[in-house]
Amino acid sequence: MPGLDGGLDMASFRCRYCGRFFRPDPRKRGKSKQKTCGSQACRRMHQKRKRQDWVKRHPGYDASRRLKIQGWSKAYPDYWQRYRRAHPDYVEQDNLRRWKAHRKVRCAAKQTVRRQILVEKLLAVKVQRPKTAAKQTVIARRHNALVDLLVWNEQAAKQRVIALEGPAGG
Repeated sequence: MPGLDGGLDMASFRCRYCGRFFRPDPRKRGKSKQKTCGSQACRRMHQKRKRQDWVKRHPGYDASRRLKIQGWSKAYPDYWQRYRRAHPDYVEQDNLRRWKAHRKVRCAAKQTVRRQILVEKLLAVKVQRPKTAAKQTVIARRHNALVDLLVWNEQAAKQRVIALEGPAGG
């Protein structure tokens, strides 16, 4: 943090993710020294990058873990049926979670169709030129620019929805 004289305080560091200065928690020392300012977004980004780094350093872990889980599930084929019978509150929560994930996918599909229809209608409007104005070319250019902007906005929004939602069930 900038001190009173305009210089940096010796005990402050710059966050790796947002670039803001912060004072690290004094309880965190040594190798695991604090790397972020502590905001939730920066901590999430740090955890994500640490996970990516770990996965790069352990490339065969997922495959070996999958084989181990498959072997366990063959040894205990009716485990989940018994567990769900014994834990009805878990069943209710899980069903709700899966219903919400399915609903998100359905809503995204509806939005995609709506946007597609809107883009088609806007392009149809672009084809029609105003016929009563004295300066046809100026109005036509403004009209086309407005329609182009709206079409671009809808197409960009469609891609953002798909990118933000990602796969359902996660």
